[in-house]
Amino acid sequence: MIALSIVIPIYNEQETLPDLVDRLDSELDNIREELRSVQKLQGTATIEILFVDDGSTDKSRQLISTFVETNGIYRQVNLSRNFGHQAAVAAGYKFARGQAVVIMDGDLQDPPELIKQLISKWNQGFCVVYALRRTRQASLIMNTAYRLYYKIISVLSDSPVQADTGDFSLLDRTVVDIINQLPEKERYMRGLRAWVGFRQTSLEYDRPERKAGKTKYSMARLVKLAVQGLTSTTVKPLFLSGILTFMSIVLISAISLYALLARWVVPEDRMPVGWTSLITTISVVGFGQLMSTWLLSVYIARLFREVISRPTYIVENDSLALDYPNQPTTTDRT
Repeated sequence: MIALSIVIPIYNEQETLPDLVDRLDSELDNIREELRSVQKLQGTATIEILFVDDGSTDKSRQLISTFVETNGIYRQVNLSRNFGHQAAVAAGYKFARGQAVVIMDGDLQDPPELIKQLISKWNQGFCVVYALRRTRQASLIMNTAYRLYYKIISVLSDSPVQADTGDFSLLDRTVVDIINQLPEKERYMRGLRAWVGFRQTSLEYDRPERKAGKTKYSMARLVKLAVQGLTSTTVKPLFLSGILTFMSIVLISAISLYALLARWVVPEDRMPVGWTSLITTISVVGFGQLMSTWLLSVYIARLFREVISRPTYIVENDSLALDYPNQPTTTDRT
């Protein structure tokens, strides 16, 4: 049995990989010591470190191969091209074999020294432990944009994502298995991590600057990730058309009432010919269009939920297994 999998998505990180491996190697004894204290592992402290190369075009893949050849603790999964960070994280969950899985970036902004503290929280009975960024080294504009995004997603999402968190986290095997079984293809892992539930807690840390190389998240990629996060965790933006429809009904009613009253109040020589009927027709047609849009939004939201096919609910534990040993698995109960 493998106690812990450390999954590290990599894309063009040749500058940071040697330092990353050195720091991981120096922490292995501390991590193993912490694992031996986890009751559910019964003294097992086996570790695997899984690099997921996301189509790197520099020497990252060759460096990882060298680490794998020289130390059996390392494993390597090579994607055929650059599929994106979230896809690489999904691949890491799929190939990880540990009873707990830690996801961390390869740029050393997720300190390996925090892994033992994540394990300590896991040992307290939490199934999800996410690293919470107390501070981050970013410009004022970027920090403001991050705060705004998390405020928006916390208001709109069905299962709000904890603010100022990334993918750096520890997940229990149960949670990993459930996420792996979800059928949706476009995956926003932080949203799925929040959606599955179970006992969750945070570990605060100060996010350091990148040690070397350049960030792979351009502004365009950050915007794409933000949109992916919003559209995968909620359908509430679709219902904005309902609010607009209600506001339009009030406005259309007022315009129609004014048009009808004006017919009797405004002298005929000052009233354009056909004005009343034109305004009334436009109001009725506009109302019909907005109402149709709102109804389409309702059905699109329902289709979205059906297409992603997430379970209706997830059972954490129950007492039925003793009496009904052939009960469906956790994610089969839909």
